Amino acid sequence: MKRSHTQLICDIGELVGLFVDTTSLEAFLQKIVEMVSEHMGSEVCSIYLFYDETEELVLKATRGLKPEAVGHVRMKLGEGLTGIAMKEMRPICERNASKAPGYRYFPEIGEEVYESFLAVPITRGQTRIGVLVIQNKRRDYFDVEDIQVVRAIASQLANTIEMAKVLIGLEEKREYKTPESPREELRRIPCRVGSAGMAVGRAIIGDERYSLRELKEAVKDKDYSLEDFRAALRRTESELEAMQRQIEEKLADVASLIFAAQILMLKDEAFVGAMTDLIRQEVSPPEAIMSVVEHYVQMFGKLSNDYLREKRQDVQDIGKRLLLHLVGDREGRQDHKGGI
Repeated sequence: MKRSHTQLICDIGELVGLFVDTTSLEAFLQKIVEMVSEHMGSEVCSIYLFYDETEELVLKATRGLKPEAVGHVRMKLGEGLTGIAMKEMRPICERNASKAPGYRYFPEIGEEVYESFLAVPITRGQTRIGVLVIQNKRRDYFDVEDIQVVRAIASQLANTIEMAKVLIGLEEKREYKTPESPREELRRIPCRVGSAGMAVGRAIIGDERYSLRELKEAVKDKDYSLEDFRAALRRTESELEAMQRQIEEKLADVASLIFAAQILMLKDEAFVGAMTDLIRQEVSPPEAIMSVVEHYVQMFGKLSNDYLREKRQDVQDIGKRLLLHLVGDREGRQDHKGGI
């Protein structure tokens, strides 16, 4: 039984819930396919991520296909129905997929029994991120409303999935090259209004005193253990999730997922694991945090995508929060009521 489309398919509470009890980026993507499959009443839901440098789509999460196919099934841009959806950046819906022009059979994933097929590209503007695919055994299962709903879901999750894709790419040690190009002149960019109106008050720059370097210097002569680091990690994650929930209650739309990138980084085994490994090698926890944060800032700085390159700020903020929780400092948590 498919869910009624008169209901909002993915409310913001569900999207925020994707981060809860998620231990890795792969687990995060898996929760997405399970959520979408439940909503759409589909027997199969899969996420394929697109990599520009190889022009390949890679199966990264699935519910319904063979789990061992994850990470191994690859297709070129324009190859198969999924590849066509990505190349042409449009939904592909087939009632009898195996008979459709462009269909490609992948024996290792066990999808041949699922005739109803719907692939929707995940994009941000003209940037290709991946493809969200749902399938069902019954022919002619998906309709026009399903296409609209899956497109809405893909749009809601695009930025978050893109961040997960970049982190997974960094973990896999993919190389991102930044082409040399002159800096553009300042220009006017039309934007969506997040909060209409005006405000008058005392301007506040949060935690200006607490730069990463200053925090590192303040704790250089203190001893911290691996367990201290893990406790700081737990507190940082809880803090971000609580802030996300608070903003969710006020905005109640996709714009409130502003902490998604930071929460995902704390779920990234490579990011957190690199710090843990350094601490086990008798590097002090503050030094380990700084070293890994600086490394990731440099890697994000090499990304050619302007939007993703600015995620360096998120990495630095995570480092600052981890250090503050490590030292147990609460001075930066003042009440700024009345300020801007």
